[in-house]
Amino acid sequence: MSCNSFCQTELPEQLLNDCGATVTGGGDQAIIFACDATTTDFSDEVTIAADIASGKATLFQKIKVGVPAQSPVAAGASYIAGAEPNTTTYTIAGTWMDQNVNDTNDLAYAAINASNGTVVGAILIKPVDETTTGILVRGVKGLQFVGSLVFPDDNTDNAHYEYTFNGKFATGIKSQVLPVGIFS
Repeated sequence: MSCNSFCQTELPEQLLNDCGATVTGGGDQAIIFACDATTTDFSDEVTIAADIASGKATLFQKIKVGVPAQSPVAAGASYIAGAEPNTTTYTIAGTWMDQNVNDTNDLAYAAINASNGTVVGAILIKPVDETTTGILVRGVKGLQFVGSLVFPDDNTDNAHYEYTFNGKFATGIKSQVLPVGIFS
């Protein structure tokens, strides 16, 4: 072929899941990690439990969280005739909703809101129908939560916290083996 790839020597093989198994979408639990959390192996329940106990991570339950397709960010120009600009990073705007409205959660969401200057280090999402595989979201420079409490104008909808989490990624989100004993 008439192209050059300066960073890849071999293309990896694809691995098919056993018996057509899939990972469902729609997270109902997630752990938010502070930038100074000690967890580096997100399948290690001991380190994650220690981060939760020390306040460097928080488990949110009975929520609705998702991560839509990431958007590529291209360099401003290509310096090779006929070539497209290189994709340098990806941006993400994940969705987060929580109908557990109360005084304690008002404080929790105020603490992670980017308007207070807060950046979080990572989010580990447990899909509703999964027990072994989750999704890990980590930004190059962390993630920012933007949102607020929503109070609908009709009694057919519940008050809820509605946030997006935003960040830039070199390679995007990834599947992650879930830690044992952390999620219910």
